[in-house]
Amino acid sequence: MNKVESLIEQRKNIELKKWQFYKNFQECDNDIKEIEKNLYVMCKHDWEHDYSSCGPSDRPDKVCKICNLIRNDYIYK
Repeated sequence: MNKVESLIEQRKNIELKKWQFYKNFQECDNDIKEIEKNLYVMCKHDWEHDYSSCGPSDRPDKVCKICNLIRNDYIYK
């Protein structure tokens, strides 16, 4: 196997690893979203204002002190 063929093979292997990583990332992301959806419904929220990511023209987010989720009624209902 010459140098060019070796590099082509390495590239294919890396692309395969990248695709597998992406699939695993998507699965984890979907799992997290499902858990957050269930947690949002089940938690007895105690909301507080979070000014940390608030700009001069933004309103502060409301974050639950118990589960640490941001208030998004329109997403989780």
